[in-house]
Amino acid sequence: MTFKRKVLAALTRSELLEVGRALELNVTTNMRLDDLMDVVAGSKKRGMMEKILPLLARDTLKAVC
Repeated sequence: MTFKRKVLAALTRSELLEVGRALELNVTTNMRLDDLMDVVAGSKKRGMMEKILPLLARDTLKAVC
């Protein structure tokens, strides 16, 4: 599992939707969690990690790292 996917796995479905929308990706509320993760992980847009990291709680960050 890549670091990007490991971080994304720590997010909830609603958080993934929020990140996808912030990155202007084609995400919808009826997408499954795995589909959301695939779309966000497959994004080549810059600044993705900067948008994800503030969403993570301290304990989640510790678990990811």
